[in-house]
Amino acid sequence: MDDLLSSLPVEIKELLKRAPNVENKVEEKFAELESSEIFREKNVNFQGESFTIQVPTLDFAFEELLWLNPSFGEHTLEWDYTMCEDAKKEQNTCQLLAKAYEEPLSMVEQQLILQEFENDVKFVYRSGLTPDNLSALVENNPTIVIEALIQLSKCKEMAEYLNALSDITTLHSLEVVNRLTTSCEIPQEFLHQYLERHISSCDSMTDRNVQNRQVRLVCVFVQSLLRNKVIELSEFVIELQPFLVQYSRVKEAAELYKYCSKINLP
Repeated sequence: MDDLLSSLPVEIKELLKRAPNVENKVEEKFAELESSEIFREKNVNFQGESFTIQVPTLDFAFEELLWLNPSFGEHTLEWDYTMCEDAKKEQNTCQLLAKAYEEPLSMVEQQLILQEFENDVKFVYRSGLTPDNLSALVENNPTIVIEALIQLSKCKEMAEYLNALSDITTLHSLEVVNRLTTSCEIPQEFLHQYLERHISSCDSMTDRNVQNRQVRLVCVFVQSLLRNKVIELSEFVIELQPFLVQYSRVKEAAELYKYCSKINLP
């Protein structure tokens, strides 16, 4: 009954509000009609019936029914016989590198490592090379160090490798640095520090023959830097002038001093 009254037009609702007891009388009349025999026989009620619309099925193509019971036929397995070959090859190369820290490698063994560096530019990051073990590799296999540091020259850890390299005052170290200066950009600050360490190493040697040999190597190294225009002589006057005068007895030091005098070394 409440649903029926709520569905009446607004005008009729207003009339029902103005007329006292009309609403109650209307409810009574509807109740009488619902309880009358006529309405009971015809099953009449004043409430609407709810219904739903049947949703149509989605059309399909008969070809789609194939996937209900697919038939894929017969298949054979194909084995990849090259699987893990690269990993095995890299493992062998790493074993060679471990050996390179302890002893000089043959030319064939060095070429295998250098070839791996060339084929995989990221191999150097997995090779186990660190600033701490750099000196061992420099002394035994400087050629491998040169290629490794060239590939590491763009990484942020290169400064740590150069700092470790500056502490190595040997012939192989000079060879490595000389090659690096012609293959990648080396900071001038490192070259200053490197020369100072080598000059100090000459001063600390007590054996005259070993000292003369080290002076000779340093002078040849400086000449190479000047010849390749890696350094400006005017920027290294403080390090070179006392060194060349002190060891003027060595032929290479005297020749380098004469060369420097020609370009107005004070």
